Amino acid sequence: MKARLEEGSGTMAGAMLVMLAAVMLTVIALVGNLMLCQHKARSIADLAAFNAAYALWHQGLDDPCAFAGGIAAANEAVLADCEVQGDDIRLAISVATDVPFARMSARRHEPGLCCAINMACALACVRILGYGECMTEREHSERRHVIGLVGNPTSDKGRGAEVDARVLDLLHEAGRRHGFTVTDLTGTSFNDSLNRAREHSHEYDYLVVVGGDGMIALGANAVGLSGKPLGIVAMGSGNDFARGLKLPVNRIETAVEGIVGAIVRGSHMDVDMGRVTSLPGGYSVDPSTGSEYEVPAGESAAQAHPIDRYYAGMLSCGIDASINDRANHSHLPNGSLRYFAAVLVELTRMKRYGYHVKATLADGSTDERDIISPLLTVANSRHIGGGIEVSPYSCFSDGMLDLVWMDHVPNVRECAVAISNAYNGRLLASRVFGWKRIRSIEITRADEGDEPPVLMADGEYVGRGPVRVTTESRALRVLVPPAVAAREVDAAAHMAEAVTRDGRDPLTGEFH
Repeated sequence: MKARLEEGSGTMAGAMLVMLAAVMLTVIALVGNLMLCQHKARSIADLAAFNAAYALWHQGLDDPCAFAGGIAAANEAVLADCEVQGDDIRLAISVATDVPFARMSARRHEPGLCCAINMACALACVRILGYGECMTEREHSERRHVIGLVGNPTSDKGRGAEVDARVLDLLHEAGRRHGFTVTDLTGTSFNDSLNRAREHSHEYDYLVVVGGDGMIALGANAVGLSGKPLGIVAMGSGNDFARGLKLPVNRIETAVEGIVGAIVRGSHMDVDMGRVTSLPGGYSVDPSTGSEYEVPAGESAAQAHPIDRYYAGMLSCGIDASINDRANHSHLPNGSLRYFAAVLVELTRMKRYGYHVKATLADGSTDERDIISPLLTVANSRHIGGGIEVSPYSCFSDGMLDLVWMDHVPNVRECAVAISNAYNGRLLASRVFGWKRIRSIEITRADEGDEPPVLMADGEYVGRGPVRVTTESRALRVLVPPAVAAREVDAAAHMAEAVTRDGRDPLTGEFH
């Protein structure tokens, strides 16, 4: 009996230690979150104060507190208080934390002229770095800008029309405050909307697209290389490009506030694009359905419908395209859920597609080989399928693309590890995957392997190979909050650290 009691008390003591450790870890995590949020609140308060002072200095340009509110909203914070006292600005910023019933706040009080000088210096730095162009007060007052809007009314079983109407109303309301007008360019299909955006490009100064990655592809093909800024209201099933830029996802009001704030402050970021063109034999298909176009008598599909498309995210050439196609036809309610379910189905039907690739690497050398693989993607951004980091080393403005492929068909254990690393940026630490940083690539058919599926880019169908893919460096201008533009400056260094962490050579892509 005594032994049982001692055994029971030992078990209880062990359980208590485990509980105590769990509580301590939870407290440490919560305290850490509070410290991070406090730092975030202070940083946003500084930035908001600078912008408010800039507005105060340029009398009549805008309400200083409205400027500060736009900065706060664009950085997922709330302007809790704002007061103009003569030449001074007093404001308070509040940000959400992971601690129940706790928010972190930061207050900022600066003399207006001092803040304005600091803000002018900050804007000058932004201009030097190539991330923004600042409008003068005279330019702002004399030039009435126009925003072109393209929505996707047929998306989400017709509910996209309600989203488009809400965005249009918000932009009209903001236009009355800031002196710009809005014109709706939405067409009846992807191609119709793209054509309207191109034909009316001389009539607008900014283009705003509403929807998922497919709508960003539309915007990229409409204003890429033109210098016209693209605003993104990410309301699709994947939203991977917006997610990579840390833009608001599925939050209409926040996204529109960020776009308006970026327009008013002249804040943007120039990002790379990929360009896909057909080699002899390659041809395009309907971007919305994947159906082949009708071919006039006496012509081939390659002659009648060559490929010439830009993309901002990824060109999917293998199982990634099959997964995307399956997710597009899924009836599940959530975008990430659709994609994850499609992944599970396609993994059970995995094919070994045959590619012959000829790639120009970062140092100008050429790598030519056959790749017999289920997966091949040419990436500009990191995410696909609602947040899966297929290409975690990608940068938006490094002038390079990332070639990622599956080196061999994984076994059950390797599949489990890959799935567990799909969202944490460690996918390419696995020897299952090959990786190279490239300037351009030609993708043709290998003698072995299965016929590759229809190529897809940014969730839309592109066509059948063979194709050539090239980098268009900093070809797409995207409206972003200043904090996002500043963050991208350090992105290349962070990605280089990730490559080293995972044990790869940054030039050859091979493991050490």
